[in-house]
Amino acid sequence: PVTVVFVSCFSLIFLLSLAGNVLVCLVVVKDRSLRNVTNYFVVNLAISDLLVTLLGMPLTLVSDILVGDRADTAAGSESGRSVIACFTVMYAVACWRFGPVVCQLTTLQGLSLAASILTLVAIAADRYRAVLYPTARKLKPSEAFAVIGFVWMLSIATMVPHALLQEVVSRHSTLMMVSDRHRDEIISFCVESWGEGGREAYTATFFSLYYILPLVVIAVLYVRISLRISHQPNLFGLSHNKNPGISAQKLEVIKMLVVVVILFTVCWMPYHVVSFVADFGGLSPEQEKTLLAYAYPIVRWLGYCNSCMNPIVYGYCNKNFRKGFKNVFK
Repeated sequence: PVTVVFVSCFSLIFLLSLAGNVLVCLVVVKDRSLRNVTNYFVVNLAISDLLVTLLGMPLTLVSDILVGDRADTAAGSESGRSVIACFTVMYAVACWRFGPVVCQLTTLQGLSLAASILTLVAIAADRYRAVLYPTARKLKPSEAFAVIGFVWMLSIATMVPHALLQEVVSRHSTLMMVSDRHRDEIISFCVESWGEGGREAYTATFFSLYYILPLVVIAVLYVRISLRISHQPNLFGLSHNKNPGISAQKLEVIKMLVVVVILFTVCWMPYHVVSFVADFGGLSPEQEKTLLAYAYPIVRWLGYCNSCMNPIVYGYCNKNFRKGFKNVFK
């Protein structure tokens, strides 16, 4: 029953995320009025979510149910810690069976996370520039695409070392069967071959550069925007002066984007907390086994929920996207 519920939840998130983010891309492509710099960044965010939806979610589901995820990495380690080697699903032992290439693709979750948070920084910077410097030259589409390209290059460069450290190793193991019989078997694991302290250093670096620091930058930018709006005498652009205040439409977009940032922060925070506890908590083997076997699937599912939430936010908070969603089906 637990496995059925888990697979059902993942399937629901997968379908909602796939449909919603494809719809976002279609709306911007079909509706010329939505083709602006901010929405190009929104499409990039949708593409990042699609990447984790199509590749990250299925691999994670297989990893969590069949492989036992990162608990495998400690099996046979020099420290001799005793951890679970594989999950047993319906009393059948199942381990990594998908080869080294697919093993390396398990790092795509980190790639998507990096691209998403950097895109949110780019969006915040674009809105900051538009609100605080309304008379400045607007960012050209070609410049926006250059920023998007830089986001992906930086994200890929960050994840390449991690991907190269992913490898498939085999261990000879004696497995205890349900009938109390033993069976010798060669088990394959998709593991991260970090050196001493490497995993901890990577976790701390990724958390700092692709979660804390970007969120601090985003928070500062949106606080500055909110302060400017609060001191704007003509908030909804009702003035007849040459420099009217912030328009209602622009304010609507800013509110929508702030909600997107908050959801990203809330959805992915538990994952980072669990990663820190796993790497720096000094857990016993049994505690580590429990954390990796039960906590990781839950916090990753929560993180993946973020991928299906963004299209819902766009439709709920922005009338132009609502109109665009309706037009797609006409």
